[in-house]
Amino acid sequence: MSEKSGEVFCSPHWSEATYLFTFYRVTIFSFIFLTITATLGNSLILVALHKPDLSLHPPSKLLLRSLTITDLCVGAISQPLFITYIHVTLKQNFSLCRVIEPSIFVVNSIFPGVSLFTLTAIGIDRLLALLLRLRYRQVVTVNRVRVAVILFWLTGGLVGFIYFWSTHLFFIVSGVLVLLFAAISTFCYTRIFRTMQRQQMQVQDTLGSQNTGLNVARYKKTVFNALWIHLTLASFYLPFTVITVVITVVGFSKSLFWAEILTVSLVYVNSSVNPFLYCWKMREVRRAVKETVRQVYASCSCLS
Repeated sequence: MSEKSGEVFCSPHWSEATYLFTFYRVTIFSFIFLTITATLGNSLILVALHKPDLSLHPPSKLLLRSLTITDLCVGAISQPLFITYIHVTLKQNFSLCRVIEPSIFVVNSIFPGVSLFTLTAIGIDRLLALLLRLRYRQVVTVNRVRVAVILFWLTGGLVGFIYFWSTHLFFIVSGVLVLLFAAISTFCYTRIFRTMQRQQMQVQDTLGSQNTGLNVARYKKTVFNALWIHLTLASFYLPFTVITVVITVVGFSKSLFWAEILTVSLVYVNSSVNPFLYCWKMREVRRAVKETVRQVYASCSCLS
């Protein structure tokens, strides 16, 4: 939730609001459903990514795993925390509400932040695959990507906990990082498509030989898959970002309350949509998920 909403939400003014009761009754089952789908869906993707026969390049697999973990955390942590937040407000348990309030703000900052960092890294990875050619696998290694992923989570945690120190500084740092990583991603994909157009990508050897493990068709597919994931996240997160900025500037109101609730819901929906997106756009992941589901079903059948 935004800074302005957080200042007044844990109070009788909100706990006695009729439309807050209406919101809770209307949306509680939707949020529970999204919690279940995000948790189960992303758990299946994580299991699929651990399968040894998955031929994804290990650094790319590691980045996708980090992205999936953020969505899993949204489903297993952020959404239940948000449901509890509304519930304790309606019960007028303001002491617990004031404990949950900053916590939900922090986790709703950390996980989207790590997602943004990871998606930017995926764009950089695809650009390096195009530019480095034969040297790609020597430069982009699992250990280097692992260090980058750890730094993403540390940075996300640091930015989230700045909120406890200074909300003003938090918004400044968050805004700068969002603009910076959005600019980097835009540059990477623009450079990729310009290079692909210039080289025309007519010969498989454009990206290297068999030693690179890449070919034109496969490379194009990975680029478009990454772009799909990136644009999907942007479409779900952009409305929340805009509303948060508006509330920060003009203050909180009943109409903005509904707008913020709607945009928070969109953020949560994204975590349930992504597993379906991975299965739709990545054939190997889809096959691994189907195999996992069959194994689970077979195990349950044996137990029964």
